[in-house]
Amino acid sequence: MVDGGRLLAQSIRIVLGLILAFLAAAAFVAFGLLRGLADPAGDPVVVGMTFGWSLVGASVIGGLAFVPALVAIAIAELMRLRGIVIH
Repeated sequence: MVDGGRLLAQSIRIVLGLILAFLAAAAFVAFGLLRGLADPAGDPVVVGMTFGWSLVGASVIGGLAFVPALVAIAIAELMRLRGIVIH
């Protein structure tokens, strides 16, 4: 028997983790692309632009990877794969 509360809590954790992973990937890409411009002690506009591009990049990465990631998550959850490599 499936406990609805635990299923909802696990689903919320999965989606929040996925969103945070998209944000981390986008920040990595934005800082890599704007590395020459983004000096933390330099112009604050450039640093703000880097964070702005991170948000734009997160939406692009999320839009491209959301459905395939959810399929992989569903397969891992259904097969009860709990290894460190899976997570």
